[in-house]
Amino acid sequence: MKTKMNLTLITVCVSSFLAASSLPSQADAPATAEKTGKTATGTVASVDTKEKTVKVKNLFSSRTYHLGDNCQFLLSDKKHATTADLRPGQKVTVHYTDASGVLVADRIAQEELRFRGTVRAFDRQSRTLTVKDLASSKTFQVPQNCKIVIRDGKNGALDDVKIGHKVTVIYETPTDGLVAREIEQKDLTYTGSLSAIDSTDRTIKAGQMIGNKKFNLADGCAIVIDGKVGAELSDLKLGDKCTLNYEDINGVFVVNRIERQPEPSRAETATSKR
Repeated sequence: MKTKMNLTLITVCVSSFLAASSLPSQADAPATAEKTGKTATGTVASVDTKEKTVKVKNLFSSRTYHLGDNCQFLLSDKKHATTADLRPGQKVTVHYTDASGVLVADRIAQEELRFRGTVRAFDRQSRTLTVKDLASSKTFQVPQNCKIVIRDGKNGALDDVKIGHKVTVIYETPTDGLVAREIEQKDLTYTGSLSAIDSTDRTIKAGQMIGNKKFNLADGCAIVIDGKVGAELSDLKLGDKCTLNYEDINGVFVVNRIERQPEPSRAETATSKR
């Protein structure tokens, strides 16, 4: 009987020892607790390319992220971006790991800020552009390297952006205001003489030598006469030669801007008759 008890005791001790040895010791536990797969969105406040850090702020706070060796940068204006392409004012989403309070970024993706509306003012000397939608207006600084995109994705110039044009501005928000990085002005253009004006239905017809096109006036359609914006449909008359900026919406022409062309001078008329 005593021998059986001793054997049982030995078996229990061995089992306890084996179970204890299979558990990780405190010394084998990870030195830091990592929380992976976290994201945060905000605006770039500063970039330190030497220390490989970026500070991102939101409405309530700011955080500094350490850039991992294999950190990816997905920026809207550059396919193969690096740390040097980050700049204050960009809105970004940071994918990072929280290693016991040390934030290590492995992916930074830019979120485009867009504003669509009608050009209400454009001071080319100070390079400021004011765009208004139905609810608000924004004024943008237009730097020399701002990209102008016209119809079919072609590169344009500042002269392709005029008061009354419908535009989309892609911009950033550094501390000194709103900075336009790209301006899209993709309206179609048609020049012809007015053959019909219907102020009730807010439609016009314009034609060239052969055929006429019907246009529907958009809300807030800008009418420009003698270089000044703010004219009314009643200020136009049949026979006026006009340049129309419009959108083709499934075969319906919606005009956003009408500019009456100046009448030729007597000297020009006499020359053309010779």
